[in-house]
Amino acid sequence: MRVFLFFECANIVIMFKDKLKIFICLCLGLLFLSPICFAEEIESFDSKIIINKNNILNVTETIVYDFGDAQKHGIYRYFKEDNNLIISNVSVTDENGNAYKFTFNNNKIKIGDEYITVCGEKTYVIHYNLKKAINYFKDYDELYLNVNGFGWQVPINKIRAEVVIPKNLENDFLFFESYYGAYGSKNIATSKATFVQDTTNIIFESSSLDIGENLTILARFPKNIVQKPFIVNIDNIVLFVPVFVFIFMFLAWLKYGRVPKNRGTIISEYNAINNLTPIEIGTLIDEKIDNIDISAEIIYLAEKGYMTITRIKKKILFVDQIDYSLKKIKETDDDLNDFDKEILDFLFNGEDEVMLSKIDKSGTKDLFVSIKQKVWKKLLKDGYFYKNRFNNVITTFIFINSIIVMLSFFTKQLLIAFSFFFSSMIVILFVVKFSKLTQKGSEARESIQGFKLYLSVAEKDRINFHNAPEKNPKTFEKLLPYAMALGVEKKWAKQFEGMYVDSNWYKNVDGKPITQSALFTIDLNNFSNLTNNQFNVMHSSRSSGFSGGGVSQGGGGSW
Repeated sequence: MRVFLFFECANIVIMFKDKLKIFICLCLGLLFLSPICFAEEIESFDSKIIINKNNILNVTETIVYDFGDAQKHGIYRYFKEDNNLIISNVSVTDENGNAYKFTFNNNKIKIGDEYITVCGEKTYVIHYNLKKAINYFKDYDELYLNVNGFGWQVPINKIRAEVVIPKNLENDFLFFESYYGAYGSKNIATSKATFVQDTTNIIFESSSLDIGENLTILARFPKNIVQKPFIVNIDNIVLFVPVFVFIFMFLAWLKYGRVPKNRGTIISEYNAINNLTPIEIGTLIDEKIDNIDISAEIIYLAEKGYMTITRIKKKILFVDQIDYSLKKIKETDDDLNDFDKEILDFLFNGEDEVMLSKIDKSGTKDLFVSIKQKVWKKLLKDGYFYKNRFNNVITTFIFINSIIVMLSFFTKQLLIAFSFFFSSMIVILFVVKFSKLTQKGSEARESIQGFKLYLSVAEKDRINFHNAPEKNPKTFEKLLPYAMALGVEKKWAKQFEGMYVDSNWYKNVDGKPITQSALFTIDLNNFSNLTNNQFNVMHSSRSSGFSGGGVSQGGGGSW
C-alpha cells in the first residue's frame, strides 16, 4: 500500500512542470502520507479453537501486528472480567516457536520487554485454555463467542476463526453462523464447515474490522459430544465452603452449643441460690448483662445497708423534676464482691452524699465494661460458665478467613471473597448462639427459674408451695432487687398488696418511707429508669456478655 501511494505522488509530481507547484504538491503529499505511514494495524487475526470432550477449549491466536514506524514494546490482549470465562495455561511465542516475554494478571496478557522496543510487523502466537465457554441447553450445546472482542484500538485487515468439534457431524445436527461489526451489529460473516474423519471444522471469516469492531461466532451441536461439568468442580467448589461450614457448626452446636441437660423440672426456690447477687442472677438467666441488672444491683446494695436512696422533687420552670439523693451509710467491706465495690466507689467518688443527676457521666462506659468483666470473671471462677470455650479455634478460623477475604478482594476474586466472608458470618452467628453454661450453670439457671416462679406466682397459687417463707415487709424488700433483675417486680409487689412497708433505706420526698408495696415498687422503677438514663452508655436494651452478544473476549492494543 505504501509503494502504491509513493508512485501516485510521483505521478502527480511529473504532471506539474512548474517548480513551485512541484514543491507544493510534494509537501501536500507528505502531509497526506505521514499519518498512514505511522498508523498501527493488525494485518491478520487468526484464531483456532479446539473443543475437547472435557469441555475445555484449546485456543491459539496468531496475531500479525504492524507497528508501522512507531517504537513500541509489544502488545497486550485482555479478556473482560465480567464474564464466567476462565483463562489458564497461557503461553506466547513468535511464528517460529520462540518464546516472548509476557505477564498474565487480572485476565490481561501483556507481551513484550520494557527495555526493548520494536517496530514494523511482528507475529504473536498466543496459546491458552478456556473454561466455561460452552453453553448447555435442553436439546443442544453451543459455543457462542466473541473472537477478538470489541476493545481493540486498531483496525484488523483480516480475521479468521476455526472451530474444531470432536465429532464428524456431516450427517447430524449442526448449526453455525457469525456476525461482524460494532456491538449489536448483525452483519453476516462468511462461514463453512468441513468434515474430516472424527472432527468437524467450521471456518468463520470476515472482511476488515474497524476500531472497536468484533467477529462473533455461534456453533450449535448435539448434546453429549462435550461433557457437561459436574456442579462441584475445582472452579466452583468454593461456593460450597459456607455449606460445609454451616453443617460443621450445626453439628458442633448440637453437641456442645446447647444448654446442658438437667432434671428438667422447675421446682420453686424461695431465695437466691448460692448467695448470688441480682446482677449475677440476671446474667445467669440470659447470659447477658442488661441495664436493669445494674440498677437492681444498686438497690440491692441499698437494701444491704450501704446507702440510702431519697426521692427529691424540685421545680424547674414550673415543672416538677424528680431526682434522687444517694447517701453513703457504711464503707465497703470484705463481704462485697469486687464489682459491688466498684459500683459504690463510682457512685460516691469519695463523697458521702451525691445527687444521681450530678454523677459524672464521662466514666460510665469504662465502669460498665469493668463491671461486666468482673461479673463474668466471678461466674467463671465459680464454675457457672466455661472459660474460653473454643475461643482460640474460632478466633484463628475467623482471622485466617479475614486474610483470605482481603487477598481475594484485592486480586478481584470476588467469588472467593464472598464465600469466605459468608462463612465467617455463619461461624459468628453460631458462636453467639453457643451456650457457655456448664452443668453447674445449667442447674443454677433451672433453680433461678424456680426462684422467678416463686416471685411471680399469683396469691391463689401460693397454697401449692410448701415451706414458703412468711410474707412480711422484710421479705418483700430483700427479694425486690431480684424480682427487678428477673423482670417480675410488679407481680412480686402484687403479692404484698395492702401490706405496709417501713423501709429504712428508701425515703420519699418528705423524708418519710413509702408504706404501700405497689407505690414502693413503682417508685423504685422510676429510680431504675433514671439511673439508666443517667448512665447513657447503658441505655441500650441489651449488652453482650462475652465478647454484546456472546461471551466477551475483551480486546487489546499496543504499549
